[in-house]
Amino acid sequence: MRNTSEVSKLIELRSKTDRELLEIVRRSLEHGLIYANVARAHYNLGERAPADDLAAKAKWACDESRMLLPLVGGLSRRERTRLETERRELQDKLDELHERRGGLKQMACCG
Repeated sequence: MRNTSEVSKLIELRSKTDRELLEIVRRSLEHGLIYANVARAHYNLGERAPADDLAAKAKWACDESRMLLPLVGGLSRRERTRLETERRELQDKLDELHERRGGLKQMACCG
């Protein structure tokens, strides 16, 4: 009986961990896209320093989501595909920022 209870607790803990990881991934992608969009606006205004700072934050968010997404269990194929699509969208924006900046710093996600 105790073994079943322990297994049940472990399953519950894993489920909670997956939900929390998923929330971290979602927020990282959301924030990364916002940072990238605001960085683009700063580059357009010729404000390189704040744009570089925001682009670095966007890259960090992209890297974080790429690292954590494979660890999230229990996702439907549709949800995983949606999150991967958002991550690729963020990567595309980082590539665009890299080009706008003049190519001096690589902004690609890790991996």
